[in-house]
Amino acid sequence: MEKAKIREHLAEAEQHVKKAQKLIAEQEKRVEEMARDGHPTEIQEETLKTFRDVEKTMKKNRDAVREELEENQEK
Repeated sequence: MEKAKIREHLAEAEQHVKKAQKLIAEQEKRVEEMARDGHPTEIQEETLKTFRDVEKTMKKNRDAVREELEENQEK
């Protein structure tokens, strides 16, 4: 794949990670607020776990694209 396309994929992957991090922060706040107000948080905590799992996958993807870009630059 050409370098410009790889850079484009990397930018997209980085945006996905940032979006996941934002969703995690928002969900953490939601869980804290609900717990503070005495509401059950099981569903929100499960959603938070899912967001964290997705973030982990997105970071792996981003890192793979970075590696591909580095390998391409060595050629």
